[in-house]
Amino acid sequence: MFYQYLTRFMPYCFTYILLFFLLTKVIITPVQAQENVDVYKDRVFDDSIKTVRIHQSGWEISSPFYELNSDKQLVLSFDDLRENPRDFQYRIIHCDQHWSKSNLFFNEYIDGFETNYIDDYDMSINTFIPYTHYELKLPNDDIDFRISGNYVVEVYETSQPERVLFVKRFMVVQHKAKVNAEVKQPVVSLYRSLGHDIKFSLETNGMQFNNMYDDLDVCIVQNYQWESAKSDFTPDFVNNDEIVFHRDDQAVFKAINEYRRFSIRELKYTDSEVEAINFERPDYYVRLVKDTDNQFRQYLDRTDFNGRYAISNREGWESLTDSDYVWVKFRLQARANLLPSTVHVYGELTQWQCNETSEMTFNAEKMQYETSLLLKQGVYNYRYVLKNESGDIEHMRFEGSHYQTENDYLIIAYYHDRRLGDDRIIGFDIVNSRH
Repeated sequence: MFYQYLTRFMPYCFTYILLFFLLTKVIITPVQAQENVDVYKDRVFDDSIKTVRIHQSGWEISSPFYELNSDKQLVLSFDDLRENPRDFQYRIIHCDQHWSKSNLFFNEYIDGFETNYIDDYDMSINTFIPYTHYELKLPNDDIDFRISGNYVVEVYETSQPERVLFVKRFMVVQHKAKVNAEVKQPVVSLYRSLGHDIKFSLETNGMQFNNMYDDLDVCIVQNYQWESAKSDFTPDFVNNDEIVFHRDDQAVFKAINEYRRFSIRELKYTDSEVEAINFERPDYYVRLVKDTDNQFRQYLDRTDFNGRYAISNREGWESLTDSDYVWVKFRLQARANLLPSTVHVYGELTQWQCNETSEMTFNAEKMQYETSLLLKQGVYNYRYVLKNESGDIEHMRFEGSHYQTENDYLIIAYYHDRRLGDDRIIGFDIVNSRH
């Protein structure tokens, strides 16, 4: 009798077991894989959130790094274009060298509360597009940093903690190792006339490494353009406490060109880069002078912010709350549509990213790429880049590259703590190609 039941139901049991296994693989495995490969990037997910920046207090075009246990602070600021103020909270996440979430528990890297409110805000004054300006200083009375490393701050609305509005990267650094660096013109590289070669060394000041090649890594970032950062350098030699990286062409970057700029500090008169200003209530519309492809043009020296922007206006008293928002139209001359590649407006104004917000469209009638961005009054840097079919960003395609270009290079020394399994920043410096 038992054998008859077993024979009858065995095929169904096998089917259910197989179905459960397949569903488990389909539903669960992708989520786990996504968590393993997730990399945090500067990104805004809410269209009503604008002008998201993080910088050192008192220096709005600075790179976002805080020296551990110092009396300085970072300032995170943003505008909310919703009609009424909202309640926002934030959380801090410690990351590894590659900007994935580290294995540390919250209380291992932060002294304070895991979630906190952003309660410093002001309403805009006499602007055609009303907004609420928010600011957050880090560290503060609610949190302080225990260790160095890469960090991100996530901001969300209190009523929807699972819906992140934006993410911003920043760094907490220590100077356990001293970074010595200089920028040279490449010697034997193909980039001799269009690149920069970074020579650097680390003075470890008695720090001990179990395996220097596994425990230590140096990352170099040009103008906070993380997508073109270089790392995994091999030391040339070790001289007592000094680790030397002087090999020719080991850390060579295309210097590209000075960033393009425009000013919308005033809306009554046009700047040299502005072709027209129109007002159609409630919006201002600014049309920039049509840009040309500079790939094969001679180098032209001009002062820039290395891709950043500064908020200001000449018609008010408090730029952060009385500057208006303006629709700015960008136009780039083009001989053809470059599909399947895409063309983007690039810089801090687009969060250093190439995505749907920064992407331009090709106008076949006028033979130009064009797009419009809603920007706050100020002085802006930008450039045009090509995102090719492989997803790589080509800075040289519309800008050319010249060794005379002025660039900042962030040199970041990471130490991999094997005991805790996290990456600390033990050395940090910014070297300029002209100083």
